[in-house]
Formats: sequence, structure tokens, C-alpha cells
Amino acid sequence: MENWITTAPRNQVYTDYSKFMKLKTQETVFNGQFAISPQNGDNLKQRIYIYDNALPVTQLKNVVILANLYTSPQNITPDFPYTGTWYNLMNGTNITVSSTTNPITLNPGEYRIYGNQLSTVLSNSSITIENQLNLYPNPTKDHFTLTHDVEKIEIYSITGQLIKTVNHINAFEDVSVADLTKGIYFVKIKTYGFESISKKIIKE
Repeated sequence: MENWITTAPRNQVYTDYSKFMKLKTQETVFNGQFAISPQNGDNLKQRIYIYDNALPVTQLKNVVILANLYTSPQNITPDFPYTGTWYNLMNGTNITVSSTTNPITLNPGEYRIYGNQLSTVLSNSSITIENQLNLYPNPTKDHFTLTHDVEKIEIYSITGQLIKTVNHINAFEDVSVADLTKGIYFVKIKTYGFESISKKIIKE
């Protein structure tokens, strides 16, 4: 029987849906109210606002979901309910919002789930992220892909020499290694908010 969890894109779907279910069933704010408000009535630029005004500001009380359903990059006006620090609940990164209407560019099919605070139910993600983060294809001839957003990668030769550094890589974005000679390399991966992870890769 095929173990489909070992297939990287399917593993990402599993990981994301696991987080969705934890947020929906364990975060109090998801028992509150919601509003669906596509940008300018365009259902392909979707926005969902989930909130519970009875919760304290020190708790996750506002969630803003943005999605680009177009086949090309789009600017989405988030209309955050207030300025300040907002957290990407899926990877723990944050942005400083000085204007609630500053647009956010999303790639085709991309979504963001922002909260006024980090999720407490997803705080243990670092325990399993090393097992969930995959690098493929491996061996490779010209590029590889990671199954999670990462802050930075560093590619080292087998002798420990730093060969290449790439910052802010999205899940399933191609990382070129076409300029590397054939051999074995070590990829040091710094994930957002978590420890570094090392992977070995073979360049053919």
C-alpha cells in the first residue's frame, strides 16, 4: 500500500489541514462571529474575518484570512481591524501593520491566515516540523523544493565551505542548484521561529 504521506505535496496538505483543524476546534475565537467580505465583491480575492470581541487583547481574538484564487499574482487589501503586529498563524512569522489597507501580494492559489496573537494550540509545531519538512527531488540536477516556508537556507560543501545562501523561501518554490558541481552537499535550513535543520542533497 502506498504511503502517500511521504509524497511531499500530499504531506503539505496533511500538515496544513491538521493545523486548520486544531485552530477550528481548539482556539476559542473560532466559536465567535465571522464575516465573508471578498475584495470589491470579487470572490477570487477572498477575505474572511473571524472575531470574538469578548476575548482579551492578549489572546487570539481576531483572525484575518486572505486568499488569491486567481491564476496570477494579486494584491489583496487586508482591511485589518486595527494596526500593530499581526502573526501568520501557519508559520509563526509576523508583520507590522501601520496601515490596515496596505495591500499584500499573494501568488496564485496562495492564502494567509493572520491573527492578532500567535496560536497557543500550534505552539508545539517545532516538535514535528523536522519530520514534516521534506526536500525533493534528491538526487537532483538543477533545483530542489522544500515543503515548508523557511527563513533561510545555507548550502555547504562536504568540506564545510559555505557555497550559497538563499533567504525567505516559500513552500514548493524552486531553489536552483544548477550552478553547483556534481557531488554531495549539506543544506542547513532555518525555519521561521524554530531550530535549524540539516539535510543532505546529492547534485547529479
